[in-house]
Amino acid sequence: MKKKIFFTIIILSNCILSSCNQQYKSESNIYTTGKKIAEGVGTSFAYGSLIIDPELDYKIITKNNKIGKQPVINVELAIKSTILRNPKYTFLLFLEQKNTPKLIVGTVKQMKVDGHSTPSTNIMNNTMYIETKEGTEQVKLLNGNFYFAESGKPVISNANETTPNIKLSNLPTDFVTFINKFASNKTFQIEHIRFPLSSFDLNVLTPTKDKWEFIDADNFFEGTRRNKYDLEIVGHFEKQGNNKINYTLGPPESEIIYNMTFERLNQNWYLVEYLDYSMFADDY
Repeated sequence: MKKKIFFTIIILSNCILSSCNQQYKSESNIYTTGKKIAEGVGTSFAYGSLIIDPELDYKIITKNNKIGKQPVINVELAIKSTILRNPKYTFLLFLEQKNTPKLIVGTVKQMKVDGHSTPSTNIMNNTMYIETKEGTEQVKLLNGNFYFAESGKPVISNANETTPNIKLSNLPTDFVTFINKFASNKTFQIEHIRFPLSSFDLNVLTPTKDKWEFIDADNFFEGTRRNKYDLEIVGHFEKQGNNKINYTLGPPESEIIYNMTFERLNQNWYLVEYLDYSMFADDY
């Protein structure tokens, strides 16, 4: 009888531990996605301020929290700008996991600037966001279904894409982190390009912000690969001083397809110089 009780306790203990582990993994996933949403919302807000002060810098701090059983992220956006008088935005991001479709939704609450509510911060309250392969996107809930706020199209599911693993040696760690996100998140990419872009060739115009086409992770690598036409393509990153890195992509011993220069400005990396020969390359 004692043996049966002993084994029963072990089974119950294992079930409890298994349940706890599943709950921990679920919460961990919610907070991981929630942090991406929080940073996306904060970055978009900071990016809007670049119109007033193109030289501003900003920092986003997130802290996982709970209100009762509700997962919440405390978010602080500190903007360093003498023109804007160094405003500090704070808000709570309430996180919910929806199963139909499978979504992790972040809702902005209690947004304030320097501790005060304003008309501009009040507009942000109760706005909802999800993380997709294209970045952080606003959604709306209508009749029990989620729709993208911009396009009006229904949301099928969260595209909680893993960040591409672009491995680079002998380059700054912060740049490696940056280029992985730059190559996987459309919102992040467009926000880390300094328009108007400079060009390596004065005879070739660079794209404007509204004409920019996303460059995905397939176009960023170090070494040799084969493209969709089974042609050999070489990607190469080259450090040019402490705050500049050049990247080229193209066939070996031939004209390049892409030529890009990234520069660290105010502790953040940006694409500042760009040339795209792919429009002239028949074989790419």
